[in-house]
Amino acid sequence: MKVKDDVDTIERLPIDTLIEFQGNLKTLNDTNLEKLINSIKTVGFSAPFFAFKSGKKNYLLDGHQRIKALQKMRDQGDIIPDLPVVFIKARDKSEAKKKLLFITSQYGKPDQGGFEDFIADLDTDFLVDIEIPDIKIDFDEPDEYKNKNSELSFDDNELYKVTLKYDGEIYEAVKFAMEKRTESPEQIFREALGV
Repeated sequence: MKVKDDVDTIERLPIDTLIEFQGNLKTLNDTNLEKLINSIKTVGFSAPFFAFKSGKKNYLLDGHQRIKALQKMRDQGDIIPDLPVVFIKARDKSEAKKKLLFITSQYGKPDQGGFEDFIADLDTDFLVDIEIPDIKIDFDEPDEYKNKNSELSFDDNELYKVTLKYDGEIYEAVKFAMEKRTESPEQIFREALGV
C-alpha cells in the first residue's frame, strides 16, 4: 500500500485570514493562555499551522490555541508577522473534521520518568509555561516539602497569616489533627517558632 500524501502547499498568511474550525472541541483557560503566550515570547513561533482551503477560505485544523494567544498578543501591541501555514487536502468540511480529529489524537502517552530524563540536563526555569497532559511539572521544592506551608507571615503586633496547602488524605489528616488541638492557631505557631 502506498501511503497517501495529503500535504498540499506551504504559505505564509496574515493571522486574520485563518478561520477557526474546531468549535469547542478544546478549551483554553486564562492560566494556560498566559503560559502559551509566554512560551511564544520565549522560543518564538516554531511550528506551522495546519489548514484546509474551501473556496477562498482558510480553515484552521491545528493551531486554534496559538491563534488565540497571538490575537491577544496583537491586542496588547505585539506585531504578529505572516504565519506559516501547511495546507492539507480535504474534499469538504466533513473530511476536514475527520482529519482534525486524527491531528488532535494522541497515540503516544506522556511518561513522567521519560519526561524527567528528557529535561535532566536543562535549566528548568521555563517549565512554569509548559503544560503536558498527565505530566506533573513541579520542581520547585524537594518531595519531603511538597504540600507543606506555602506561605507564612508572622507579625508580633497583630497579624498572623498562614496558608497551608494539602490535598487528599493528607488534608483530612491535618484537618482532623487541628480540630483536636485546644490551643489557638496563633499559640500553635508561636510554640512551633519558639516565640
